[in-house]
Parts: sequence; structure tokens; C-alpha cells
Amino acid sequence: MQDKPIMHFNGEYYHSIDANNRVIMPAKIKDALDGQSFTIYHKTNEKCLRLYITSEWDEMVGKIAYVDDGVDRTELQWHFSINSKKYDLDAQGRFVIPPKFIEAAGLKKEIVTIGIGPRAEIWDKEAFEEKLRAESEKIVDIVLPL
Repeated sequence: MQDKPIMHFNGEYYHSIDANNRVIMPAKIKDALDGQSFTIYHKTNEKCLRLYITSEWDEMVGKIAYVDDGVDRTELQWHFSINSKKYDLDAQGRFVIPPKFIEAAGLKKEIVTIGIGPRAEIWDKEAFEEKLRAESEKIVDIVLPL
């Protein structure tokens, strides 16, 4: 049996939201999606939106929210359901971000999509640059075995 390939997003891509809340998916992220649907999720108190391949999202949420161990996970299921939305790109490679997600993540016209391994994140450009400045003050040297 062959293991399924691990999805991997990387890079940072500056783009914008149009007047109708449409976003053109950056080409490299679109290529990584390879025609698959994706799910956008807003995690409470985060100033970004998370993007997952829908099959990965469904598997992850299933492990967390739908375990049959006798524990009532209704509130957790409710949270994941109302804070996520499944998408397919339109013919122009676009998707529409709902106003509640735009507001929750503090997105304005200029945005940045960054790849972080198994997910991508969509940030307001100013918030992303502020986070980069804050993170650069905390960065330490890390030795990675390559």
C-alpha cells in the first residue's frame, strides 16, 4: 500500500482582495492544490485565515471532533463547522472570502498568503509585516539536520 503524498505549501505571496471579496489564488499555491478543493478556517483569536486541502482538513477534524468515545463533542463540531468553508477555485483561479472571515482576521485590501508546510495562511499585509518584525526579534539560530 502506497502512503499518500504529504502536501507541502511554502513561500510568501503578496496580492489583494477585490471589491467583491474575491482573491486570486497565488500560482504556486494553486499549483500545490493541483485542482483539489480546499478549506479556509479561522481559528479563534488568530489574525489570519488557515487554508488546508479539504481532504487533509476533513481527516484532521475527524480525528479531533468526531471520535466515538462517548464524549459529547457537539460544541467542538459546531466551532469547526461555523469557522470553516470549503472552496473550489473558479475558472479564473479565484475564490470569495466571506465578510465574517475578512473581519475576524482583520484583512484589508492588501494581503499575503504564506505557505507553512501542510497549510497556508492568509494575512493582512500590515499585520503580517508587523508579525515578521516581532518574530525577527525572537529568532534564535537553529541547527537542522539535512
